[in-house]
Amino acid sequence: MRSLILFMLFLVLAVMALTMPAVGVLTWAWIAIMSPHRLTWDFTYALQLNLVIVVITFIAWLVAREPKRLPLNAATVMIMLFMAWMTLTTATSLAPSNSWFHWDLHIKNLIFALAVAAIMRSQVRIQALIWMITLSIGYFGVKGGGFTIANGGAYTVLGPPQSIIEDRNHLALACCMVIPLMNYLRVTTANRLIKMGLALAMALTIISVIGSYSRGGFLALSVTAFVFWLRSSGKFVTMVLLLASFVPAVTMMPDSWKERIGTIENYQKDESVQGRFDAWNYAMRVAADRPLVGGGLATTEVRQVFQRYVPNRPQRAAHSIYFQVLGDQGPVGLAIFLGIGVVGWLNARSIIRMSRDRPEFEWAFHLGRMMQVSFISYFVAGAALSMAYYSVFFVSVVIVTSVKAILTAAERAERAAAEPAAARVSRGGFLRPAATGAPVG
Repeated sequence: MRSLILFMLFLVLAVMALTMPAVGVLTWAWIAIMSPHRLTWDFTYALQLNLVIVVITFIAWLVAREPKRLPLNAATVMIMLFMAWMTLTTATSLAPSNSWFHWDLHIKNLIFALAVAAIMRSQVRIQALIWMITLSIGYFGVKGGGFTIANGGAYTVLGPPQSIIEDRNHLALACCMVIPLMNYLRVTTANRLIKMGLALAMALTIISVIGSYSRGGFLALSVTAFVFWLRSSGKFVTMVLLLASFVPAVTMMPDSWKERIGTIENYQKDESVQGRFDAWNYAMRVAADRPLVGGGLATTEVRQVFQRYVPNRPQRAAHSIYFQVLGDQGPVGLAIFLGIGVVGWLNARSIIRMSRDRPEFEWAFHLGRMMQVSFISYFVAGAALSMAYYSVFFVSVVIVTSVKAILTAAERAERAAAEPAAARVSRGGFLRPAATGAPVG
């Protein structure tokens, strides 16, 4: 039954996407970020729904009466450069077959970000995309929070199987990134029931992160909460709400959770943490040996390659977005990756500056502030997780870039409207060049 409902809903959205490319991008986001087909058990589980909607979206975009160009700005250029460099390092990989498999997975996320840049260029479309991202991840946050409360934290919160957020650590990072977006939607909506629903969703998502047993997620959640409190206008109310979510959730968690989180301080005795040190050691050694191209995508997970650089230790996933890219693509790839993050941060800051004290762009002001909190969540939690190629990060960078373009266009329009008025005043005799010496009036 669940498969049939999903398939029928997908068909409706696919038909709508034929005439509205933006619907195609929203459906693409839903399938790519939430992986709803992985929540079924029947024929839709293995269907290539994402491939179908990608093809439909691009065909619809080509025939639609919309601009047919990709905006060239710092974000899109950096993403395309990252794609090119990732292709080069994959072609020179120490384990080509494994790297090409992961290249196929990761390149889709970057293409998706470029599709967002090309199609989702208005406030309405951007708002719809933020809602789609929030609902796609928030579903698991709300569900996980309720699950944690129901079983007293005895079981671990996981994401959909065979998806990027299946692992508890990855789901925790995604939830930390979406909490600020939930707050953005809560602040900017006029519907009181939606405001209350989003506030409840934020609380349950916080509990879900705690219930994931993810140490990196808990650290990111703590940092996110602190930055969120700093950015809030009503700091006392925000503190009360955060404590009302944190304290009961931590209190109800069993001793096994407290022991696991306690290993953050006693990392020397934790074999899992030591394994991460091995993976980071591999990344630094392979980057030193191959400083231009690194080892290639996901070579840290290939035993023969890993033990060439870290002998007598089992291979491990990178467990850090920074060491992941360093080992995969060398220092050049890491510089491009960090550059994309810097572009996103600076554009969010520009949005805040350009929309401050402008009621018509209050939505952009709140979005810029919350996007910065989301970026902080990603870069903090990502320090201990292999999520360097996560689509939501790249899409977030594109979103703030598109919002900045909207504000810039509005400023240009205002200046253009003001200049003719000044010229009319001059022609009417109220203004004159100082050199003429003619009387005024």
